[in-house]
Amino acid sequence: MLFRSNLPVQATLKAVDNCDDEVTVTPTEEGDTSTFGTVVRKWSATDSCGNAEVVSQTLTIEDTIAPVLSGCPENESIDCQAAGAPAVVAVAKDDCDAGAIDVLVTESTLPGACYGDYIIVRTWSASDSSGNTASRTQSISVVDTEAPELVTAADVATCLSPDNKVYEVDTSEMFQAFDNCGNDEDAAAQPILTMQSCNGTVVDALEAGEAFPPSSCSVVDVDDGNQYLYVLAAPSRSYTIYATLADDCGNSQIGRAHV
Repeated sequence: MLFRSNLPVQATLKAVDNCDDEVTVTPTEEGDTSTFGTVVRKWSATDSCGNAEVVSQTLTIEDTIAPVLSGCPENESIDCQAAGAPAVVAVAKDDCDAGAIDVLVTESTLPGACYGDYIIVRTWSASDSSGNTASRTQSISVVDTEAPELVTAADVATCLSPDNKVYEVDTSEMFQAFDNCGNDEDAAAQPILTMQSCNGTVVDALEAGEAFPPSSCSVVDVDDGNQYLYVLAAPSRSYTIYATLADDCGNSQIGRAHV
């Protein structure tokens, strides 16, 4: 089994005859050496009396080497904001195929440990006319490393008289957040709001784990899935509310609002 590129030159043979001092050997070749298939080489010798002898050689030309792919990128890790770029265009070349070889690209997505993490698997493949196939695979690890951003650190409207009246404030309106790896249509991708503390005076964020003063500020969960803050209105009274904004991958930051 040979390749077209290394097909040997037809050999020169000699013939010996017991009655003729010199016998001419005539070589012939059948088959197309420019394509795959079979080539038959023959050598014939005839003496002066018409006695003839023929020997032959059969060569099989085939392609068993796959095309060579170039331009396929290596594995990489990217931020979720960089995901979505189209696959690069790879090129395939084959020593035995003169024409262009098509390169096919397939893509699949594997889930990660959290919503913002996942793996994109891209595979480039090319086949030559003999059915030899080459493929290259790239794995792109998409990771979420950024905490949600507070879109509005909105101060809730001032609670008016009468004094000692308890006002209800929806914390979801107080802390509106956006996550760069989130999806508005998927509940699992929404920032997670956790109330930390509510204090009558401003405190440092590191101290935001203090308990809610029961006489002035409390938070409750209700059936609609939101948390509501209940504050007691009094002259010159103000509250600083701290909450943690986190995504499904554990990235978080502390936000604050005022009442």
